[in-house]
Amino acid sequence: MDEQAKVSYDSCMTLSTGTTTVEEAMAALADAETGEVERPLAGWRWAVPGHVELDPTGDGLVWEWGVGEPRWVEANDAARLLERFVALAEAPADAILGFARRWGVLAVCAHGLPCSHRPDEPVPLDPADAFSRAHGCHAMSAGGRSFSEPLGPWRRFAGEARDVALAVARLQADGPYANTLGSMNDAMTVQQALNEWVELGRVRPGCELHVEPGGRPKLVATFGGSGLFGHLALRLLLAATGVKGLAVCAGCGELFAPTTKPRQRERSWCPRPDCQKAKRAAASADFRRREAAKATEVDRI
Repeated sequence: MDEQAKVSYDSCMTLSTGTTTVEEAMAALADAETGEVERPLAGWRWAVPGHVELDPTGDGLVWEWGVGEPRWVEANDAARLLERFVALAEAPADAILGFARRWGVLAVCAHGLPCSHRPDEPVPLDPADAFSRAHGCHAMSAGGRSFSEPLGPWRRFAGEARDVALAVARLQADGPYANTLGSMNDAMTVQQALNEWVELGRVRPGCELHVEPGGRPKLVATFGGSGLFGHLALRLLLAATGVKGLAVCAGCGELFAPTTKPRQRERSWCPRPDCQKAKRAAASADFRRREAAKATEVDRI
């Protein structure tokens, strides 16, 4: 995204929302059946730096991969992630710091955007992990293995997510507003906002390596985003559009809405009869491989 595109992005994200609470805004995104904002999601994991602090000014974060052990967050272990992020729209610095320590950083570049926004060339995001990559822009260096980012983008993006929730609430409400020019403007603005978030977070299909019983590797199609922001973008997209969840079926390869949370790095199966039959066959094959592995281990002893 070049500078002209960035200006367009910033200007298009203004939504007229009035005054409401975070709880009321998020209620509009909750699943009508479960009451939960989070949807079942077979997504990628992301890394949390081992060390995150406020900078000396108190208005920015400094984080480092070389101090402390980085921690991985699995897609379905991030309970109420979107709700917690939305609450940061007007939060003090300590609240943002607490969120970043638990869930990770936005990795903001010099443009004030997540560094995943410009896929020009691959560059390492986490020096400790050669397979973890952002593209094009870098997180802002604070010297050595340290990086920094201002708190302004945190509050801005949290406010944008809240504005999307408020607009969705208006669109869902019954009454004369539903068929007005205002509702169409809201719908178009939300559409643009969601597409921009998906682009900024590089939400896309991808591939994960699963290790089956007995050590047999298997490549599995999945869906996710780049880092923390990519997962926030995917969650906002699913919640705002009312999608029940998202996973890729190991049988037919089609996207489907799982009714339960998929287990991380395990295959997901859609409810089609042929795929359920394949699921049972795969479970039997997995059991045989586990038993064979156990027998081999006993023979070695």
